[in-house]
Amino acid sequence: MTTRDDAGAKKPRRTLTRERVLQAAIELADEEGISGLSMRRLGTRLGVKAMSLYNHVASKEELLEGVIDLLLKDVPLPSPDDDWKDALRRRAESYRQIFLRHPWALGMLEASRNPVDSAMRYTEAMSGCLRRTGFSYGMIIRALYVMDSYIYGHALQESASPFENMEEVKDLVQTLQGTIPIKEFPNLVEFMREYVLKGDINRLHPENSFRFGLEMIIDGLDRAKEEDDPGQG
Repeated sequence: MTTRDDAGAKKPRRTLTRERVLQAAIELADEEGISGLSMRRLGTRLGVKAMSLYNHVASKEELLEGVIDLLLKDVPLPSPDDDWKDALRRRAESYRQIFLRHPWALGMLEASRNPVDSAMRYTEAMSGCLRRTGFSYGMIIRALYVMDSYIYGHALQESASPFENMEEVKDLVQTLQGTIPIKEFPNLVEFMREYVLKGDINRLHPENSFRFGLEMIIDGLDRAKEEDDPGQG
């Protein structure tokens, strides 16, 4: 099958594959949000009729599951010899990067009733890594739940931030400090003056804050592991 370029010349059309459909869906969602992703718009983007897409995905639900599966393939699987703390760090950083590039994916990982292949493979590998370290299955479930809650919450807050960089934060604080009554808000004024304006504001950068919280969680899981009862799982 052929199409025509801008000059009117015929050119071969790329073969439509499932991966190409899913990649185009990701690109469309990046541009228009998940609400802008429809089979009709996706077909238009690929230069085919919407019905042609059903040769590669059976439904809109399967399309969304396939999209999530493709995104999660970027998350590195832990190997048998990996340190469990490093494995959790890589997982957290990978998920954060996915959400930074694709904010619309927030929440979608948990929305599907059918677990996608990439998620199942990762959970299997991560569970094995934690189990070999001494985590019970019950503690593994708790650990991953706590980690996901933190990752998703931080990503949601970061994606909703109105600031492009930390200098914008500093400029706002500079403007606000003279308008806030120090007698009523002494700690807030002192924080803005000493920590934000005089200190290293990059300590407040979302990436640094994310890693700070991540290390606190990992330290907590390390202590909880020692107090866990392996007989429970």
